[in-house]
Amino acid sequence: MSQPHRSIYEAATACKQCLQQIAELSGLSALAHDEWSHKRLADFNLWISGSGALAKHSLDERLAAQPEVRKVLINVLCLLEVFLGQCQTGEDEVTVPAIGRCTSNDLSESMNGVETIINQLVRISVAIHRSGNAARLDRADQTYKADRHSELRDHLLLLIYANTLSLQEKKAGNINFDVSSQNFTEIQLRLIDGNLRRRHRYLYAQKRLKKYGEEKDSQFHGQKNQPKN
Repeated sequence: MSQPHRSIYEAATACKQCLQQIAELSGLSALAHDEWSHKRLADFNLWISGSGALAKHSLDERLAAQPEVRKVLINVLCLLEVFLGQCQTGEDEVTVPAIGRCTSNDLSESMNGVETIINQLVRISVAIHRSGNAARLDRADQTYKADRHSELRDHLLLLIYANTLSLQEKKAGNINFDVSSQNFTEIQLRLIDGNLRRRHRYLYAQKRLKKYGEEKDSQFHGQKNQPKN
């Protein structure tokens, strides 16, 4: 590895290229035994897909406000690239006999290192995803105001009230639908509040996504309209 990578995108691309080369060129070497190289490439591609490391809205972009986390991921990917380089260097020295798996200690350690690092990438990405979800929910809850969802609240109160009526009351038809809060239990009101908050979170996420898409479209058209030298 000549230079350290400046982004997750660069580091992930380099690792993917190494894995593709190993999968294509391993042939009858120890790395081809039990389809090891192809399985690791598949594992890494799954991580890329799940984390968005090479996506249009990349992991670098999403971690712009968390430089330390971004740096950790880059370092882990750089370490993976080192292990992959060691695998490429050592594979020519070891072949697999007809029975069993036979590798040198160095190559075996490098292969184990690749597997360990890919597992670490998965765990880190899961932690990032969970923390991101929690942060987004916190931001949404900070803007929550129940009176903005009064129509939905009245509808839910009405449904609960209707379900508490007896069959005789329903048949009589002369019903006074009083949906004031004092006519409901604390549990019922908490359930309604939970539904209102979920609705607010959904609308908040939808609004953020729309705004993000508009910003990206604006950037794209701005770059497209720039004069070429």
